[in-house]
Amino acid sequence: MSLKTLQDKVVVITGAGSGMGREIARQAAQQGALLAISDWNPEGLAETVDIVKELGAEVRSDVIDVSDRAAMAQWAVDVVGQFGRVNLLVNNAGVTMTGDFETMSYEEFDWIVGVNLNGVVNGTKEFLPHLIASGDGAVVNLSSLFGLVSMPGQSAYNATKYAVRGFTEALREEMLINKHPVTVTSVHPGGIRTGIARNGRTTAGEDHDKLTALFEDKLARMPADKAAAIILKGALAGRARVLVGIDAHLMHHAAKLLGSRYRDVIALLAPRSLSSAPRRWLSSEAACGRACRNQGASSWPPTSAPSHTERLCCQNGVRDSRNVRYVADPLAAQPGRACSASGEAPRFVPMAFASGDPIRVEVTKWGDRPHWEFDGVWLGSDAYGEWLGFPARTHNSRPGYAFDSEVDAVTLVPAAGYWVATFHAPGIWCDLYIDISTPSVWDGDVLRTVDLDLDVIRMAPEPPVDSTSAPQNRSAGPGEVFIDDEDEFLEHRVSFGYPPEVVAAARASAYELFVAVKAGVAPYDGKAHLRWLNLLTS
Repeated sequence: MSLKTLQDKVVVITGAGSGMGREIARQAAQQGALLAISDWNPEGLAETVDIVKELGAEVRSDVIDVSDRAAMAQWAVDVVGQFGRVNLLVNNAGVTMTGDFETMSYEEFDWIVGVNLNGVVNGTKEFLPHLIASGDGAVVNLSSLFGLVSMPGQSAYNATKYAVRGFTEALREEMLINKHPVTVTSVHPGGIRTGIARNGRTTAGEDHDKLTALFEDKLARMPADKAAAIILKGALAGRARVLVGIDAHLMHHAAKLLGSRYRDVIALLAPRSLSSAPRRWLSSEAACGRACRNQGASSWPPTSAPSHTERLCCQNGVRDSRNVRYVADPLAAQPGRACSASGEAPRFVPMAFASGDPIRVEVTKWGDRPHWEFDGVWLGSDAYGEWLGFPARTHNSRPGYAFDSEVDAVTLVPAAGYWVATFHAPGIWCDLYIDISTPSVWDGDVLRTVDLDLDVIRMAPEPPVDSTSAPQNRSAGPGEVFIDDEDEFLEHRVSFGYPPEVVAAARASAYELFVAVKAGVAPYDGKAHLRWLNLLTS
């Protein structure tokens, strides 16, 4: 028999002194449960005790380090001694350790393994006999979104959360095979508003405060109480896996679509949102500097994230103090275009831009089908990529249609990635329009890319009623973010013959960008582009 209600059931929760653990305890109390809760922080634990007592719950609390096996064993004895049974175990306690593995000490790695993995093993081992004896037991183990996908800077956290997932899934199989009355659920939350980042640790060289601010202000979107409700609902339903948050769902499905190649996509996208990116880019610059020196050129000054063109510069063993780019021969390098007649590898030729220099953008559809063409100016570059400017009344044309833009706009061209993002000044129906496209390449002063139909759009906070370019049949409200033209993408992937790897990369980019824009992560925070928009209009 599986657990169907929490009324008069004994619920054991680790890490109950804050965040999701506290909310799970509070909601279990509201449903009539008897509680046995623990945490390493006595002050936080005492606050949770006061909360659940006000709800009328009977509660036992113990200050425990879940990595202490002997302490966990004694806690199980004490809990059963007081309540006589255990019906639900929630192994919630967890910590973070952020930083590259190469800079991490053995002690730091052992610490996170002790809490995140051994804590789950200890709790499960000590309480499992009592859960089986209850006749309607349930185990809920908190893994993470990072137990489904990997992330740079989270190697230790990934290791523990993948291990929790594997342990939990195998335990569920054992319970089924042995016909024990215990359901087992693996929980994978995305960004939840808790204190886990603030209370976590970082390796030497990482900015703990900046990482905490990034997580709490940009990535942690779901309230802990909503996450707790989803977790308890999944536990009572006996579900094998519970995904918590839209970011968990999107990243999980994107990884499934991409297969093993999702790691390459994350490696391209993640540094733009991690506070440790500048340090990592310095490492890349140092490596490129060595490569340049090996070919008789001086090394780069370690100033900022190298642009795509700077990396190409290094790969060709030269350095120039100006903004020199090495541009691939478009006929050899541009996806969707014919190869050069000779079949040679891409050729690279130097091209230098200064702010305000005229440029042209030529966008095609797959197979070199003509699409949009328009002129603009090169504004500059920053850690996010290169910025192009297009003043109001810029003439945009494609076969059979043309229009003049209504407002000023700036476009961000990433160093690498299947997209270009255009930020509009106020006055039209959307303030952000991201085209999912092949990685852009420069052909002299012409930027070339292949449009893949998918778009990520954010509606303007106050869309004008008289905008001539407003889309037809658009039901999205002010400020809403959505993925557009999925039907056209499905049609063209077949009729135009998109390769499978391009389809996967396009979908992954769309999902990743949708989450980032929804979360307001820079450069989609409404601030990063203003510098360049002001430069365009000055």
